[in-house]
Amino acid sequence: IFAICFALFMFQSRSERKAVEKSFNDAVAFAKANPGDIRGVVERYKVVRDQSANMNPTIRRYLDSEIDRLVSETARQEATFKALVDQLDKKVAELTARQAYTEAAETYKNSDVRFRERVLDLRKNVIEELVEKSAKQAQMARNQKDEQDQKLKAANDRIAIDKLGRALQDVTQSLVDGDCDKAAKLLGGFLADEGYASVKSRLEEALVTTKLLASLDRMQVLVAVGPGTADLTAVPTNSF
Repeated sequence: IFAICFALFMFQSRSERKAVEKSFNDAVAFAKANPGDIRGVVERYKVVRDQSANMNPTIRRYLDSEIDRLVSETARQEATFKALVDQLDKKVAELTARQAYTEAAETYKNSDVRFRERVLDLRKNVIEELVEKSAKQAQMARNQKDEQDQKLKAANDRIAIDKLGRALQDVTQSLVDGDCDKAAKLLGGFLADEGYASVKSRLEEALVTTKLLASLDRMQVLVAVGPGTADLTAVPTNSF
């Protein structure tokens, strides 16, 4: 009976040692595959260390050393992360005070790649608020520009209309004198002048009417001269 019990004990011990070794190998493999998950690695190491306490002192000592190293590394990383966040918050506060909301949001988004995911998660609400303020600021700038453009256009229109009023005096005088061709040429010159761009449609209408009057004048000349006596080559057909 003693021999049987001893054999069973030895079998159980070998099975437990193999289980501990497998757990150890799995924990080490996890640590290599997930170097950034220090907390997960430490938790697995602690489980294996407790399992190997009375079976494999070598594994236990190695795991104790690794756990101490990783805990110290975690403390250093947390200190670095805290210093980084403090630095980012200070810069964002300065940018926000200058209403540089887009740049402030990008400050968090472009932080140290090692901690960027944590920074974005920690300052998610702040970033959303900055993005919203940036959008409102951009819309306000567009509205102000539209308003300024409208005012500028109105001013340019007034200038063009005043300028046109003075210029049309010559056109009117030409029409009064019966020189429709001269009036048409004056209108054509105004159309080519960018200063009259805002009243272009009015000038085009006036030019069409003036050309029509000029054509009627030519027809009256032909009728007055009589058929067969007029020198048709003397009548300009494309003088404007």
